Amino acid sequence: MESTHFVVKASFQALCGEKVRLVEEYHAATKRYCLAVSQWHEKIGTSARPVYLAVRDEVERASVAASEARDRLERHLEKHRC
Repeated sequence: MESTHFVVKASFQALCGEKVRLVEEYHAATKRYCLAVSQWHEKIGTSARPVYLAVRDEVERASVAASEARDRLERHLEKHRC
């Protein structure tokens, strides 16, 4: 009977705490953006213009925050290769 052996090569790096923190930050920011978009969608055609505009502004702020969080994560990954 012939035996098949698989060789698994793995590079084990210490878990980078900063990367974990940045991923969690990005995840939270994208969740806030998703929620803001959902709320904005609900306001379309059902809310007074000032309410609609306030929610739209929140969408824009959440979008910027998510983009900035993603940029911080990407810069960290480029710099540290973790």
